[in-house]
Amino acid sequence: MKTVYSELARVRLGHTNARVAVLKVFLDRPTQHLAVDQVFGYLSEPCSLSTVYRALSNLLDVGLITGTSIGGGRIVYEFNRGVAHSHLVCRDCGRVCDVDWPVSTEQYENYARSQGYSYLNSSLVIFGRCPKCSGGGHR
Repeated sequence: MKTVYSELARVRLGHTNARVAVLKVFLDRPTQHLAVDQVFGYLSEPCSLSTVYRALSNLLDVGLITGTSIGGGRIVYEFNRGVAHSHLVCRDCGRVCDVDWPVSTEQYENYARSQGYSYLNSSLVIFGRCPKCSGGGHR
């Protein structure tokens, strides 16, 4: 398992108590999508909510975590596992699932280039109702 300190060193980001604590939350839950309040609730070291926001911003800037807007002004964060993927979001309960389609970053880059854009990154979010919220069945 990757360690907090080795990950921060790899991206040349200094070790502050907040960065270590926030990154540990993600390393302990590498496949979970977490809102800021959830990250704050999982912290083992006490700190302010504004400190959590700063740490998240730092970790986003260096690519250790990713953030995805899931509508309604909500952003969920997750550990950057280095695998491009999309997200499926339930409009009723807010559940977020990874969608692992075989669409490569190269395909997004090629499409952006075909439209005259220089590619930076991509994020696809699909909205629907999860089986639980839609009465247990798939629609």
